[in-house]
Amino acid sequence: LIRIILIEELGLDEDRVTIYNQKFIIPRNAGLFIYIEYRGTPKVISSRNLMVNTIDGANEEQDTNMLEDITVGLYSRNLDALQRKEESVMALHSIYAQQVQEANSFKIFRNIPIIPVNEVEGTARLYRFDLEVKVMSWYNKVKVAQFLDSHSVEVRVNDGQPDLDVKFVIPINDPTVYPQT
Repeated sequence: LIRIILIEELGLDEDRVTIYNQKFIIPRNAGLFIYIEYRGTPKVISSRNLMVNTIDGANEEQDTNMLEDITVGLYSRNLDALQRKEESVMALHSIYAQQVQEANSFKIFRNIPIIPVNEVEGTARLYRFDLEVKVMSWYNKVKVAQFLDSHSVEVRVNDGQPDLDVKFVIPINDPTVYPQT
């Protein structure tokens, strides 16, 4: 989704914004190129399970919120990366970006540091900048809750007294039934 936002807001061709790949060869032509890299292990912020009754039975809804680190790498052989790094940050906070975030249940944090990582590539200087983006994402899973029709337990106690038998059945539709002796 970050890729889609950058393509739309910066007016780039789709082949100029890629997902990070170590075997990627740096293009020889001029202009801005961007790679997007998922960094490290996400941090779990919250997690929950809910039981939701439906007409067809019960569903289990699971969801979790994660804090994820993503690097947006800008690079160019000309001055495009140098001149458009701020525009790239603004693209991630545009109205279009906010609409994409709301529609897909994630949030890009507002404070994005720009880290210069310029390097010499052969006989030319490669202008490179990394945008360290923090994203709060939400994942959801819904599945049919699996229940047994009833639970049956038998307890026998013998401490010199006659055996005490306790049997109980808890039907799925009435969990308030108490053990009977």
